[in-house]
Amino acid sequence: ALKLSFCFLAGCLPYLYLPISAYLNKARWTWGDQTSFKGFMTHLLREEYGTFSLAKLENGSSTTDVLLFQVTHMKMELSLIVQVFAMVACVCCAVRPKTEKSQLIWLFTSMLLTYSFFFAWRANLDISKPLFKGVVERFWMQSNAVIVVLAGFGFSLLFFLGEIFIGNSRMIYSLEWLLAA
Repeated sequence: ALKLSFCFLAGCLPYLYLPISAYLNKARWTWGDQTSFKGFMTHLLREEYGTFSLAKLENGSSTTDVLLFQVTHMKMELSLIVQVFAMVACVCCAVRPKTEKSQLIWLFTSMLLTYSFFFAWRANLDISKPLFKGVVERFWMQSNAVIVVLAGFGFSLLFFLGEIFIGNSRMIYSLEWLLAA
């Protein structure tokens, strides 16, 4: 987990250059004053031209509405068994946090939550309109892919636990292939 944290922080290092270059007047082209925290956040979130906002609308749907719609949309896009296996991965990781896959499961879970909350916060489209709903839905392919990866971990962990408790690895192996097909 510590290595992953350092990798994340190393990826954020270029953003450290922005306020330093603005303070030293070394920046050739800038978007606003980045010497203040507010100016830096305005640039980082690109609020002037709406890159992290989907539109220049002020009356979009709330964060809660977008998150609820994402969960509802997930029920339509992914089968129930995929969602159950993803939950199994998270529950197994919470119950037995010292397994070899637990760091990866927590990484993918935190990626999913960060992406979902950030997108719901910045997606300022009115999802009651079908066109805007379609635009928002397209951004959930990434989070659905993470759910599928978590489901794979859950599938693997469930059958690993089955081998431990039942002991008949041939029967578990056959059942595993039957469900995977």
